[in-house]
Amino acid sequence: MKYMKDITLKAAGAKIRLKFLSWDTGFFGRPSFLLDAGRLELTPSSELDEKFRRSFKDTFITAKIDTATGIKVLDFLYSAGFKYINTEVTLKYQDRECCAGRSMAAHAKRGALGCKIEKLETNEGLPYSRLGSVFTCDRFHTDRHIRKEKADLLWISYLKNFKPSATRSLFAARIGGEAAGVILCHKDARKKKVFLAYVAVAAKFAGAGVGTALIRHVIRHFRRFEMVTETQIGNIAAMNFYIRNGFSVIEKTRTILHRWSR
Repeated sequence: MKYMKDITLKAAGAKIRLKFLSWDTGFFGRPSFLLDAGRLELTPSSELDEKFRRSFKDTFITAKIDTATGIKVLDFLYSAGFKYINTEVTLKYQDRECCAGRSMAAHAKRGALGCKIEKLETNEGLPYSRLGSVFTCDRFHTDRHIRKEKADLLWISYLKNFKPSATRSLFAARIGGEAAGVILCHKDARKKKVFLAYVAVAAKFAGAGVGTALIRHVIRHFRRFEMVTETQIGNIAAMNFYIRNGFSVIEKTRTILHRWSR
């Protein structure tokens, strides 16, 4: 099929490269692509617009664009059928003191609530549905083309299919033997960087300090690495949670757009 590969469009000196997403294609039932362009620099033209429309029928495209991108580029994307979904913010951890010394001792006492955290070598036996259905503000739940049940299923599947490895870590918090929360991490040893890709606490344990206990455990585990995570700028609860736990530096912001074509 012509869609099962990355596609680069060129017209009037402009170039746009879209990455083919195999898993998303299977999940959404149509060819899916990612336009991850940072600060997209191009000169819009009618030729490029025509090529874009002709090349991407019956597809789903996500565009992640630096928020500093110029209005002409955004106008081009809107005219090509993209719609704003939300604004994604990358937060960097900087306050290691909050997990050291007296703060650490105080945290250890709070651990008396019975929250035990462990790094899992295999991914099995977790309450995938309960943990994967706690998200509400991500780009899938805020897209009116995607039903809530479908968006929940995406995150449930993501957790269920996550395979721990040398670069991918899974931490679980248990209370009374019951899985209360998880964190999934991706490690880039070359860049000395760890990305917190998935932080979930089962609704039953919300507000019990499980998320904080998990995130501080992970910070200690990767103490020699730079740490970042992502959330949505309108997700006030998540922003407060991350800032409270030391993720207080905004590294970058990106405008998220979706395009569902027929």
